Amino acid sequence: GCLAIIPAHQKFVRLQSADGVSMETLMLTNVAQGLLAWNMIILKFPQMKGCLEDFGMCQANLVDLYNTLRAWLLQFPLYYYGVMYAKDSAAKQQYRQSWRLQCVLTALITLIIVVWSSVSTCDERLTLLANWFGIAATGVMVLRFAPQLYVSLFVHQGAGSISYITYFFQGVGGFLNLYLLVYAAQEGFTTWAPILVGSSFQTLIIVVCGYNDWRRKGKELPEDRVGVLELEKGEAQAKAKGSLEVVYGSSSVDSEPEAEPAVSPR
Repeated sequence: GCLAIIPAHQKFVRLQSADGVSMETLMLTNVAQGLLAWNMIILKFPQMKGCLEDFGMCQANLVDLYNTLRAWLLQFPLYYYGVMYAKDSAAKQQYRQSWRLQCVLTALITLIIVVWSSVSTCDERLTLLANWFGIAATGVMVLRFAPQLYVSLFVHQGAGSISYITYFFQGVGGFLNLYLLVYAAQEGFTTWAPILVGSSFQTLIIVVCGYNDWRRKGKELPEDRVGVLELEKGEAQAKAKGSLEVVYGSSSVDSEPEAEPAVSPR
């Protein structure tokens, strides 16, 4: 699932553009993934402490945490592509400031949570904070994909720089991860609710983008194809003219009529 994020990086680099991508969605993605990661760090930290005694036996219980952290780290730099490829200079400066703020706040909050969790002994306030992180992540997931859904529906009306592969595997594949969290790991509601909302939105977005791209592909012709059609039209007209000359004779079409012989007077 985490490897599905790599095509999103590749598409940004290949197109050298951020057209069709909502910067608000990318920013809220970092916020939502951060909240979800902090939720799992707090709730899984007692298990991580127990792993110090038997590291190998408890790794299966930490798979969800590892997947969440990997997804967070892989998705976080996507916002910077919008900074790199922004066409408007004022917007570029605004995105750059937002990127710096995200980096500073993310590092600071993560450090506080790790230190607090490491010295805590089943602090109820910390558990409550983790649950609030999960609830907030669920709400941010709605706000996260709403701008992208709007852009895909009404502004760009297509995928643009959105990677179908990334959205498909994160959307549809997210439901498989959801099943493992609910039934296998038996995680709490605040942990799997953000994944349910995010997977539903991503699946809806790729369906909308796929439909718009399919509909537009049938209506529009590429510029090179238009040139080919014009060339074929010119060749057809030339052939038609040549056929007329063969049928009626070039002399009857192009030459002037012969003058009648003069009659001599008697």
